[in-house]
Amino acid sequence: DTDVFSDAGTTPAVNDDTVQQWNDQSGAANHRTQGTSGSRPVFKTNILNSLPILRFDGSDDYLDGTWSSLVQPFTVAVVCKSDVAENAVPWGGATACFLYNFDADSGALNAGSDLVFDIVSTNWNIITTVVNGASSVVRVNGVEFTGNPGTNATGANLAVGRWSGGGFEFDGDIAALVIDNTALDEAGRIALEEELNDTWAVFAGGDPPVLSSPIATVTGTTTATVGVTTDTASGTLYVVVTTSAT
Repeated sequence: DTDVFSDAGTTPAVNDDTVQQWNDQSGAANHRTQGTSGSRPVFKTNILNSLPILRFDGSDDYLDGTWSSLVQPFTVAVVCKSDVAENAVPWGGATACFLYNFDADSGALNAGSDLVFDIVSTNWNIITTVVNGASSVVRVNGVEFTGNPGTNATGANLAVGRWSGGGFEFDGDIAALVIDNTALDEAGRIALEEELNDTWAVFAGGDPPVLSSPIATVTGTTTATVGVTTDTASGTLYVVVTTSAT
């Protein structure tokens, strides 16, 4: 990969090299770097769909750097696999905007409070997040979760592999990270996930599942909305129920 370097942007990394610099491919030069040799992730080849990834040790590996003009609303998508159930942060901003594994089967987007969503920590995931206060959206492998993770978040000091404020180090692999300084709509999020899956084949044989329009709504003390989603790789049909107070 010509955008991952074992030094400050001169020598492309090869298998098992530590990574000092991961280049921004947008042309804006928002590169992620790590000046301390012992805190660099490891470049591993032929891991996911025969493509390379960065491996973080869960102890002190991370890449850091400033990001120009990244304030809410913005969109971050990551292709990642966590090796542990808790305290795993694929990315995090210095002002408490971070995505992490909440426990063994759920994650959270935090910008002052938690937006909790379902996740299997040891699987490869495509996680797309729109950070926009009460209008925030997280899509995990095609399933959408909404809520309010708070508003005290920017990506001005966006780290990869931990929260920029320190701690919550990531133990696992990151294959791709995409950042957009706009709030992508549903069609945009789906298109981005399909593009990532075309490259990384998280869902072998098909695109991430997409939730159908609601097929039933039942109203009482709460409103339950039922939808259906299909994993196109396996043909598995899922029923998704969301509830809200009435």
